[in-house]
Amino acid sequence: MPMDNTLIIYSSNHGTVDKCARELFKLMEGKVDICNLSKRETLPDLSKYDAVIIGGAIQEGKIEEVISAFCAEHLNLLISKRLALFISCVHRGAEAERQLEIAFPQELREHAVVCDYFGGEVSELNLWERIVTTQMMEKEELEVELSKQKIRRFAKLIAETK
Repeated sequence: MPMDNTLIIYSSNHGTVDKCARELFKLMEGKVDICNLSKRETLPDLSKYDAVIIGGAIQEGKIEEVISAFCAEHLNLLISKRLALFISCVHRGAEAERQLEIAFPQELREHAVVCDYFGGEVSELNLWERIVTTQMMEKEELEVELSKQKIRRFAKLIAETK
């Protein structure tokens, strides 16, 4: 069953989460609005949405502060909505699951119809970020790419969940 009114709210400083959010936007049915918190001064009125999707990138082991603050400030309203959560990170498996777990408050994770990680990229990084990320990738043998399959599955789960 398609949702009537969905807000995709995210933060993207390097473009990866923006790509994820825009891919979700294309896959969602019904009226869908999209809001990049890192480029907006005002928020849409959350009370007007049936569902909210929140996404952010993991940087230095934690989610971006703007997403963390948004979740804390709007916790009570968010748990009254159909909710889905995603992160972008360069890890896979157990480490990505751990990062997803620490990214969002437990109340939100437990309420969400789906929580997932979509992988990551190293594009649009400054020189220092690229050096650090490249060293980490080599040391930990990470594969860096976004999973469009996981994004499609995420959108399908949201649409199928009442």
